Amino acid sequence: YIYRVMATKPNVGTALSQNIELQGISYTTSLNKELDDELILYPNPAKKQISIKSNHLTIQNTSLTILNSLGQTIHETKMNNQETIDLPEMSKGLYWVIINTEKGIVRKKLIIE
Repeated sequence: YIYRVMATKPNVGTALSQNIELQGISYTTSLNKELDDELILYPNPAKKQISIKSNHLTIQNTSLTILNSLGQTIHETKMNNQETIDLPEMSKGLYWVIINTEKGIVRKKLIIE
């Protein structure tokens, strides 16, 4: 992919960057695609709780962190074979769920409605 960035500043003008080429971009939100596919977060959108399901992994020694869109930690918990997490009072919007397992780290989008 080739992009150009345009920056505009009032009373100064507009500047256009040189071509920026990006190669090898992965659109998955996790570092480990296989692990990302293995862990299922539901319901999504959610209201008061979420569940994590895995067909092959035991959810043991696993931590879960919820970040807001600014990257601030909203909630942290250890899962130890727990599949359902009660959510704290959260505003509607987009959040990130970081699941840290023995096999790696998964980052998933979570929508609160």
